[in-house]
Amino acid sequence: MDRTGASVGDGATSSGAGALTIREWPEAERPREKLLKRGPQALSDAELLALLLGSGIPGCSAVAMARSLLKEFGCLRELLGARLGRWRRKGIGEARYAAVQAAVELAKRHLLEEVRRSCATVRTKSSAASTWTTGTG
Repeated sequence: MDRTGASVGDGATSSGAGALTIREWPEAERPREKLLKRGPQALSDAELLALLLGSGIPGCSAVAMARSLLKEFGCLRELLGARLGRWRRKGIGEARYAAVQAAVELAKRHLLEEVRRSCATVRTKSSAASTWTTGTG
């Protein structure tokens, strides 16, 4: 599986009436079940994005939609930083865009809180050295 979530036999690369819905995938390959069993680090960018999108549209799973978005934007950073107008397409409107942007903002706040906590504990040169060397091993 690559970063976009391409997996043999997942049915998400198909289009049209023959495409499998995520409910029809083997349980171990479904993004939600995979996250709960193996953790979020086990999912591709497309699978994580698909969980935020929630569902696909007829003939196109949420994972396929996410892959399409990632391919079109070229990278996760461009996709997540884009305005609503660039996201608009069949199956993706304000509600899905808002859900993804809310997740992005939560991630930013989480990282900022981590940085603030780290900075609060770094008071001297020796504690700074200790903080950075223990965090990189």
